[in-house]
Order: sequence, then C-alpha cells, then structure tokens
Amino acid sequence: MRIGRNIVLITAFIGLAGMAAVYLPLWKSADDGVVRILPLVARIDIDHLGAPSWDGRFVPYRNNQAQLWLYNVGTTQTRRVLDRPENARQNFQHFLISPDGSHVAYLLESLDGPGQLRILNADGSGDRLLFADPKYLVVNPTSWSTDGRSIAAILSEKEDVSSVGVINVSDGSLRILYGNKSVTNAKFSPDGRFVAYEEARDVFAVSSTGGPPIPVVLHPANDTLFGWAPDGRLAFRSDRSGKNDIWTVGFQDGTVAPAPRVLWQDFNFTPLGITKAGDFLYNRSEIRNQLYAAEVDSARGLVAPPAGTGNTRTEGKNKAPDYSPDGTFLAYISELKESQELRVHIRTLANGAERDLPLPMPRVDQIRWYPDNSAILIRGGGSNHYGLYRLELNKDLDKSGKLTSVLTEGVGNYPAVNPTFSLDGRYLYYMALPSPDAAVLMRLDLSTAVLKEVLRPQQGFLRMFSISPDGTRIVYDLRPPGTSRDQIYVVPLSGGQPKLLRESDSVRAWGGLAWADNKTVLYHHPDSYGVRLDDLLRVPLNGDPVQTLASTSAVIRIAMHPDGRHITWESQEWRDELLSIHNLFIKNPTFKQP
Repeated sequence: MRIGRNIVLITAFIGLAGMAAVYLPLWKSADDGVVRILPLVARIDIDHLGAPSWDGRFVPYRNNQAQLWLYNVGTTQTRRVLDRPENARQNFQHFLISPDGSHVAYLLESLDGPGQLRILNADGSGDRLLFADPKYLVVNPTSWSTDGRSIAAILSEKEDVSSVGVINVSDGSLRILYGNKSVTNAKFSPDGRFVAYEEARDVFAVSSTGGPPIPVVLHPANDTLFGWAPDGRLAFRSDRSGKNDIWTVGFQDGTVAPAPRVLWQDFNFTPLGITKAGDFLYNRSEIRNQLYAAEVDSARGLVAPPAGTGNTRTEGKNKAPDYSPDGTFLAYISELKESQELRVHIRTLANGAERDLPLPMPRVDQIRWYPDNSAILIRGGGSNHYGLYRLELNKDLDKSGKLTSVLTEGVGNYPAVNPTFSLDGRYLYYMALPSPDAAVLMRLDLSTAVLKEVLRPQQGFLRMFSISPDGTRIVYDLRPPGTSRDQIYVVPLSGGQPKLLRESDSVRAWGGLAWADNKTVLYHHPDSYGVRLDDLLRVPLNGDPVQTLASTSAVIRIAMHPDGRHITWESQEWRDELLSIHNLFIKNPTFKQP
C-alpha cells in the first residue's frame, strides 16, 4: 500500500454569493481577514476524521488499521495515540480532542454490551473509563466545553430514542438536558452556557444547566448543525435554496436573531468543526480505483509487495482487469479524467506496450476475454439498463470492430455478475437476480441462446462465484438467512453435494473470489474492525493452512494469469483531504476575487 502525505492544491470551485475564495497555500496564510481555502493534508490511509481542537492545532483521525492518530496542523506531523483494541469485538468510532489538545475522549463500542466513554492523554497514556451505564447502548461524545471541564454527548437507549447530556470530565457524572427523542450532534457554545443540537432536521439550543429547548432554526428544509462561531453565532447547512448552503444565525443570552444569513453557497463536503480563530475545517473524500499486480509463490506467498499498475494518465480510474486466455495480454478499463470517456487498455505483457480503444457506451464495469482472443465481452450499458456485448478486435488489437449484443435481458446492475466462459467457448455463465430474495447462477448457450439455471443454493443467498481453470468445479460464496457470516462452498459444475470450504465473518461480494489453480482458491476478507482494508487470502482445498497474501485497500476484482503465478486485482481506495476555509467565521470576513 502506498501512503502519501502530500499537500494538494484544491482546484474545485466553491461559490460564495457569486464570489470565489482566494486559493492560497497553507505556508502563505495570513491573518488579514481574507477568506481562503487552505489544503492541509491528503492521505489514503484515513478511515475517519474527527473534529479539530478548539485552538485549531490538532485534528484526530482513525487510520485504516483502526488506530487513533493526531495530526498537527502547524508542523504537519502525526502521532499515534491509541492502538486498535485487542478484542476484535470492540471498536472505536467516535473521538474528540480537548480544546487545548491535551486529552482525547472516545467511545469504545462492543458487540457484547453497552459502550464505554473513555478518556486518555494525547500522548496515549492514562487511558481511563469516564462513563458507562447499561441503560445506554451508545454514548457518542460530540463536543468539549471550551474550558475542557465537560463533554456534551448523545446517549442512545435504543434506535430513534436518544438524549442530549453533559458529562463532567473530573468525576464522570451525567446531567441529561433533553431526552427521549431522536436527537443528534450536540455542540457546546463558546461560553459554555448553551448546548445546541439537531432534532427532526431543525436546530435547537438548551441551557447547559437545564431548561426548556429554544428553537433556533425551524424550517421545512433540511437543516444540519455545524457548530458555533467564536462570536456566538450558530452555523448550519440548509437546502432551502435548492442547494446546500452554509448559514449563520445570531444567538445571544438565549435570544435568536430575527433572520439567518447565507455565508457560503453550495457546500457539499463533510464538516468537521470550527476553531476559536474562526476557521472551518472539512473533509473531502474521493474513491479511486487502482490496479495492483504481484507474483505468487506456492510456498512463500507473494514474491514481493504488490506494485501499482495501470495507465498513469488515468490513475485512480483503472478497473476490471482480465488476462487473455493465452497469457499474452492484460486488458482493463479506464476513464479519462478530462472527458470521462471509457476506454479498454490492452497491454502486451512481454514488453509492456499498451494500446487503448474507445468503449461505445457510457458505463462499463466488467470485461472478459473470449477464449480464442478474438473479442472482449463487455458488461455495461446506460440509463439503468445493463447487458452483455461482444466487442470485436482486429488481429493487431489496435482497433475495435463491431459491437453486437449477447444478452440484453436479465443482466443485473450489480458488481457480482462475473460473466465467465466455458473452456470451449460454448457457454457463458453469469449471476442473475430473478427476485429480491434469490440469486442464481445461469448458463447461456452461445450457439442456441438457450438459458439454463445451474445453481440456486439452498443454504443461503448466492453472492459470488468462480469456475475452476479446468472447468469442472464452482466455488461460491453465500450468506445464510439471518446471519452476518459467509460460507464458501465448492461443488462440481455438473452437480452434486457442495463441500463447505471456509466460514468467515464477512466476504465482500464484489467479485473478489477466484481460483489460483485447480487446488487453491483466492478471496478477500474485510478487516474485522470495519476499516478500509482487506486481507487477500489463499485457501487450499485440501485443508492446509490458509495463507494471507496481502493486506490492501478493498479488493474488488481478481484476475489470475493462466500460469497460476501472476495476479492483478482492482483495489478501491478512499483518498481523504483535510481542508480549512480560513477566516470564514470571523466577525467581518473579506471575500476577494481570485
């Protein structure tokens, strides 16, 4: 896995009442009241970002190994605070750093009972229980008071029944301010006298010592609380204009100003928090599809760590690899970033030479070589209608020819269709959904167009399948009704009693199940902590120990070379950017043309 921490300039336009913000690198920021978008950091190992400290120095985040880290905005350095729990049935999702950056509060969740609100020092020491009560299944910390003495939290007894509470940091005592409703996102005011919260898509406030709720934002639109500006205004997002705009409304001594005002137009990213300097931090995520390649040794696993492959011009937009049956070529799909045009790339493995051909449809997500190398099967389409098509290739593979329909009815819009040819090219196997509660393996006779149902597992819902290299067996994954565990079976293609190969907590149903050879199966297993990592596993059919080949971002599709030694897979990565709108919430911000 490649982990980068490069500063990235943001080129997206975000409007502001007809004006645009001035883009300025972080190292040139100035406190002159001008609103600027500052890119802080971009990484692919971030699973979840938390709110910044009130002093603006630190931002906590959970990485894709379920560890809690602190990012120092001033120095750009990171520090690990908390390792993943030793018990795989425990996890932490919600975490908050104190106003001065000295402590971190977090919710330790458990599959075996109520969660615990815990607190530790920012250097990782002094981890202690702050609050736990069997009455509350979840205690989600949402805001520190600016003096660091209290934590506002949402306490949930059951689904859709929650309360706004304040927990004393010194002794863990709880004071419920407003309860037994579906409330979220409690935020302390800068002076600590009030706590704002959301309920039913509106915004309210309540005294931090108790009292009746004060309606702050009541509107038929969807309103989402962001927090408090340093001068006591409340900031929220609303779609009342038809777009998601940032608004503010005055609030003083429990009195709401007559009318809110638009501050920023068309904001569609994830808010993180407001600092005492008036900066607004937010998160922008991008899903990237990357190809990775590796060589597999039967005894040692991967010969070397997986290396990125695919066209660099379309980096982050490469997907659906497939080796030609004779092992000469690797084909994959890419999307040109400039035009969003889809192309199929064909690489000659002997010398790395690559050609690309346009694909004549707006959406394509799977391809498969015909057994004689003369054409490529495409699963794609547009306007919510998918089909299977044959794309002819010329002998030099530098031009695409005629596109003809193979099957246009009953081809689902989901990733696990996995069209697969029989060795002789007579049959095409694919997965179909005849009803919402059933998935079946179908066989299309390409000479007669006759369809036949091959497999409908009785043990559960079919999720993935792969046919062995010798064409005699099927490996498939299913999930029994009422469970979250997956089972992998092997069965003769001609029919017979299926054999349970492996049972697992979860297997991603995105095509990550394949035969390495006639004796071994590959599949990906998501991290048990629910982060953005998968283990790529090799499972021998004879019962030998399972081998972990690699831990990587979510594995989507696996392509195995006919030699059984070389493998390419599509990996889905989330690239997260941390950005700041500098000076947005100061009293008199200045907006300049770029």
